[in-house]
Amino acid sequence: MSEQAPERPGSEKKIAGIPRTAAIILIAVVGGIAFIWWRNRSASSAASQTAAADTTGIDYGGELSTLQSEYGNLASEISAMQGTTGPPGPPGTCPKGTIRVGKTCVRIIPTQTRPKKKKKLIPARTITVPKNATLLSLSQKYLGTADRSQLAHANRLGTGAGLHAGQKLLIPAHYA
Repeated sequence: MSEQAPERPGSEKKIAGIPRTAAIILIAVVGGIAFIWWRNRSASSAASQTAAADTTGIDYGGELSTLQSEYGNLASEISAMQGTTGPPGPPGTCPKGTIRVGKTCVRIIPTQTRPKKKKKLIPARTITVPKNATLLSLSQKYLGTADRSQLAHANRLGTGAGLHAGQKLLIPAHYA
């Protein structure tokens, strides 16, 4: 049997002349410092980019009275364009169909919207495949869509399945 030589004190493996454990701790500390520096730098550059991107021209540090006077002027311009005047009646109220913008009542001009068409549920049914029909032509005719996968899945067919005249197919329930 060969005997191993006992370890001598100070014979620990070294990295660049530094004991291994000390080198690992040093690398971890330097990495942590580099990460903190990088995080702070990216946060400050993101803040400066946000400040540079604000091109609205609005002075957010302005006094409230300045903003209100500018907003009131805009409201008077809108009311002049729409042919309305200031608020009649007691202060703080506006007639029906108007809203208060600053110190002025502005008429609301409604937009026209189409009533939504209610869709009708068409129940499932079975058909007989006519001559030269395809899944696409049948789905366009019976489902009103070019999506032949609905018809194929309802009949457990592939989307490229060939059909035969006289074959029975299920048309799934759908809205039209």
